[in-house]
Amino acid sequence: MDILGLLSGVFAQVWYIIPLLLFVSIFKSRWFKGMFGKFLVNRLLSQLPESDNTLVKDVTLPTVVSDDNKV
Repeated sequence: MDILGLLSGVFAQVWYIIPLLLFVSIFKSRWFKGMFGKFLVNRLLSQLPESDNTLVKDVTLPTVVSDDNKV
């Protein structure tokens, strides 16, 4: 019984599963969803007329911390 020959035969039949799993895991990751979401928002906002709108990226707004918001 040749185990190496058996494994190479199995791998030859299902070789496409490894790149497919890698592809799916990248698309399901939070990183990809965030980057794709930023891309879509920037693309949609860039189509607005520049005379009426100004596109500002990477803005952090200060938040007010109050004691009433405790859960």
